[in-house]
Amino acid sequence: MALNHIANTAVRSASGQTLPVIDPADGQAFDTIERSNAADIDAAVRAARECFERTWARTTAAERGRLLMKLSQKVAEHADELAAIEQRDCGKPVAQAKADALALVRYFEFYAGAGDKLHGDTIPYLDGYSVLTWREPHGVTGHVVPWNYPMQIFGRCVGGALAAGNVCVVKPSEDACLSLLRVAELAVEAGFPAGSINIVTGYGHEVGDALARHPGIDHISFTGSPRVGTLIQQAAAERHCPVTLELGGKEPQIVFADADVDAALPFIVNAIVQNSGQTCSAGSRLLVERSLYEPLLERLGERFTALRAGPPAMNLDLGPLIRQSQQERVRGFLDQARADGIATVAQGRVVDEAAASGFYAAPTLLRDVPVDHRLAQEEVFGPVLSSMVFDDEDHAVQLANATPFGLVAGVWTRDGGRQFRMARRVRAGQVFVNNYGAGGGVELPFGGVKSSGHGREKGLRGPVRIHHPENRGHQTRMTPQGHNTMRVHNLSIIVTGAGSGFGEGIAQRLAEEGAQVIVNDIDTANGERVAAAIVAAGGRASFVAGDVTKSADVKALVEATLERHGKLDVMVNNAGWTHRNQPALDVSEDDFDRCYAVNVKSIYLATVHAVPALKRNGGGSFINIASTAGVRPRPGLTWYNGSKGAVITTSKSLAAELGPDNIRVNCINPVMNPFTTLGPSFAGGELTEERLNKFRSTIPLGRFSTSLDVANAVLYLASSEAAFISGACLEVDGARCV
Repeated sequence: MALNHIANTAVRSASGQTLPVIDPADGQAFDTIERSNAADIDAAVRAARECFERTWARTTAAERGRLLMKLSQKVAEHADELAAIEQRDCGKPVAQAKADALALVRYFEFYAGAGDKLHGDTIPYLDGYSVLTWREPHGVTGHVVPWNYPMQIFGRCVGGALAAGNVCVVKPSEDACLSLLRVAELAVEAGFPAGSINIVTGYGHEVGDALARHPGIDHISFTGSPRVGTLIQQAAAERHCPVTLELGGKEPQIVFADADVDAALPFIVNAIVQNSGQTCSAGSRLLVERSLYEPLLERLGERFTALRAGPPAMNLDLGPLIRQSQQERVRGFLDQARADGIATVAQGRVVDEAAASGFYAAPTLLRDVPVDHRLAQEEVFGPVLSSMVFDDEDHAVQLANATPFGLVAGVWTRDGGRQFRMARRVRAGQVFVNNYGAGGGVELPFGGVKSSGHGREKGLRGPVRIHHPENRGHQTRMTPQGHNTMRVHNLSIIVTGAGSGFGEGIAQRLAEEGAQVIVNDIDTANGERVAAAIVAAGGRASFVAGDVTKSADVKALVEATLERHGKLDVMVNNAGWTHRNQPALDVSEDDFDRCYAVNVKSIYLATVHAVPALKRNGGGSFINIASTAGVRPRPGLTWYNGSKGAVITTSKSLAAELGPDNIRVNCINPVMNPFTTLGPSFAGGELTEERLNKFRSTIPLGRFSTSLDVANAVLYLASSEAAFISGACLEVDGARCV
């Protein structure tokens, strides 16, 4: 039984159900995998997010490279074992399975040296400004890996993601995932931290859909069919998640009359029979100049007749197809070809040793396939080569571009000028001239145009694709030695009561450190002013109006944050209110109710609506602004003192309850700032110098809390520097409560 791999641990699925693993060579089950669901994806994303925030984001590019090199070496040591797994799981002949394992070695080796080569830029700008860009990892990346080349595609997308500083949640095909689960075990042996590589098995409509929709996934890489790629992109678009799609093709091999036919023949044959034609970049269309058409088909026919398909252990030209439905698909195309009068030039054979219950298909060469026929327009994903004739260069380009796809093309000609013209005119992500595939091309960017998808993997474009450039403009100034910048970069943070006072300072400080801030306040004018000022200063902020004492408003606040940022990382409950400084018996019931609604009920409502979002994100931080009044009560503020004491106790209790969900809960106790909007209420009247001095004398450090004092405390508790701090009450009071 093969289990999911989450946080470096083999775990059962939440459903407890399994799926059979079928050997394509004989159609028999030989193992099981977990039938996972959305709960398993959520567990994997949480593990990944915790790893990213606590470990991987702090791991240097050089150290990431060393780990990838160790993994490359581990895969090399176990290449025969991995090839044997792939051979049985996918039906690949021995040589092809071993080539896939060695390609995985090379991917990890290549990306081991790539992470510290991903540089930013400086941009000339106005006098007195320095502008620079650097590349930031997305965070938690999702990868949907198909069944045709599990190890190779895992290497190119996961290897690049790890090198760029991301952590990964992988959904492999239910038809072929055993080799990847073994590679994940080798990654543990190599020293990768728990949560950096997570693999969840199951059906695409159950697990793949959950992965695409999960708000904790920051980027998705998908390789598969155009239909499923559309569904993936639609699901991701609902939360503005970037996607890289590689969706297959209908690749042309374009052979001109002056081609070196002896050199071209082995490439043309291998490009359609490799992996039994189950390759997105399979050369499935043969376009031949008229004067060469018949001689080339004759020679190709001889080669096709000699081809043999059989059990993987026999190491023949082809193994079986992946599953029965794929075998039926190939047969359906060939049946239609016969029904439509399309002639077969030659066909290989399935050897007698092949089990009748296996999913084999004989390689077939067809001729004179009409350009608008299904065989010339759709992926067969089997060993079927459709040939057609062209008259001149323009005709060749017309035929080559006459499908919805544009992944790869091959051009065979000795004419140097034509080589460059064709490379420019054929619409494909890669155009090979007088070769095809370039030996696998780990170093070469790979991806298509049109219905073949968008984005690039492999080479250095792979990790760059799963970085995003960040632009920063600074007025030239000296930075204090040791100042740690951008400590909450890209975190999504809500600050309530941010239209003035401490809240305004908190929002501004967090934005300075790279956060995406949602400014919330009941006062629309001031809230919009604060958000606009942050944006004008180069930060990221937007305003959401709302009353923190109303459940509908708090729910809408969280929903707006998820819609705009796709996640919630930190909730800062700053909104507060106090009754006038006066005897307890003189406080009206309305003022009492308002005090406890704003100061205490708001924490309850934030917990109800924000904590589920934090859980889905794999954890986060809850920061409540209380007061020294809850620790050292002041006469005349009895009910306010009690409300802030409740905030402190609630924060400690929530920290204990939510810790298992990786949610940290802390509170901050500032001393009164009489110059805020609540100052006169605290003071009990006009802010006379006598009253200020009297209160100031109770503070050993001799001054009141400022917005910056409180904002810096929030910044620290929100950052990864406080990753192991929860249940704390941080007094920002100049030692008043000592």
